[in-house]
Amino acid sequence: MDKKGAKGGLVFLLVASAQSATAQLLSACEALVQLMPQLRRIDATASAIEECIKAGQDAIACCPLKEASKLHKAYPDTVVTLAADPTITAHYLLATLDPSAVSNIIFAERSRRAAINCRPHQRHAYQFTVTGLVFDQEGSHLFLIPRAKGRWFPPGGHVEEGEFPHEALIREIHEETGYTVTFLQQPAETGLRIENTYFVPHPYRTLLVDLGTHYHFDLLYLCRVASPPPEPTEYNGQWFLPTQALELPLPRELARILQELPKPLLHDI
Repeated sequence: MDKKGAKGGLVFLLVASAQSATAQLLSACEALVQLMPQLRRIDATASAIEECIKAGQDAIACCPLKEASKLHKAYPDTVVTLAADPTITAHYLLATLDPSAVSNIIFAERSRRAAINCRPHQRHAYQFTVTGLVFDQEGSHLFLIPRAKGRWFPPGGHVEEGEFPHEALIREIHEETGYTVTFLQQPAETGLRIENTYFVPHPYRTLLVDLGTHYHFDLLYLCRVASPPPEPTEYNGQWFLPTQALELPLPRELARILQELPKPLLHDI
């Protein structure tokens, strides 16, 4: 359940894995802005990215790996990640922080995005994503995370290469909440293997989200936490009764799903 992708400005994030590398990346940012005056230097915040989208202006920022991951999840069609550390997964791995070399990557990405936006809308260009409605062990409260524009979302994200959807959701939920989960409302044969066929967890709802340049084929699962709560300061989310959640600014499709969630579902888990 990502935000609608922007066709305006791109935000390039130079990602640091350690504090010692941040100063070097900040220096590279400043050098790039001097080399490319049309590139705006911003702080790596959701509000700054929103301004760039609205203005249609390209920008660059430095930020730690964890924050870069959050911003890319919130703005997948705007944020482009670059890293000089080979242990970091990013859109581009930099062999050097030389401004001329990095500027070539920025020009190439601009051209690629411009070509995408100029093409006729391709109905079948899509990416798999997963979303989890995560309930507590009593089944009474739902975990939601605040995103940009003050809206609340369930945890979730993209299915990465080599992952099955249910594996991706377990990973995403743990990354965003600290919890491990089990899947709810599954048939008895879930988890079985018969010869070369596996019975994997199935989604509660399947959604097709139009992002303008492509679709997200989103698989939404019902889950229950199976681990003790993590340290409260580590993760930015809260528990709500479903009735309380409906009073929050939610994506409209999520509000519809919560309204139609069968009452026995909450009691049977």
